[in-house]
Amino acid sequence: HGTNKEFDKFNLENIGKGEGTDAFGNNTNIFGDGIYLTDNKQIADVYAAGSAKKDFITGYRDTGILGTPEPVYKEGVEDLIKKNKKVIETYFGGKLLDAKTYQVDDNLKGILSKELQKDGFSKQNADRIVNTAITFYRNNFRNIEGSDTGELIYVLDKTIGVNNREGLNAVNKYFGSKGYSGIKYPSDLRYEGVPGNNYFIFDTNKIKTSMQFVISYYYYY
Repeated sequence: HGTNKEFDKFNLENIGKGEGTDAFGNNTNIFGDGIYLTDNKQIADVYAAGSAKKDFITGYRDTGILGTPEPVYKEGVEDLIKKNKKVIETYFGGKLLDAKTYQVDDNLKGILSKELQKDGFSKQNADRIVNTAITFYRNNFRNIEGSDTGELIYVLDKTIGVNNREGLNAVNKYFGSKGYSGIKYPSDLRYEGVPGNNYFIFDTNKIKTSMQFVISYYYYY
């Protein structure tokens, strides 16, 4: 876990304040409320650097992933943050849903439709939006930028969106009812720059940390 803080336990009150929030939009993370981890130290360092850079933001530009604001930093920021970047070794035990191979099922379709209806869409239109996103991805994924992260992320983005905290948490509640504690998904080379796997953990009781600044994950079921 990349950060600019030293800690031995995740504080859930800090959810929504990390570098992932700046990358994907204000007051959200791509999968909702939870802890974001990676198995690649270089990726963790990207987020550690982003967190450490927060004190040196001079403005924003609309060039972030999904068109969200991206911070602009003070010149020479890389030298300024070297002492503040930290990678926390994190251990997780639980069942993971693989976002790269997961195909949206009928139950999740219904949940997404209900969340869209809360925004004023009729059931008919909400169902159409969900089904259109799924069909488009399955027919065109080879030509969609960032499609290697899987159908789930694409469909969430094109239906309820990554700014819908309540909706994303409803999705996580559904996956939790199926016995999952988190979601595994490939890194996004557009932002993270190197290949690897990321992990979103919504059942934070499954996480333990140490203060060693190296990434190492052990999965047990």
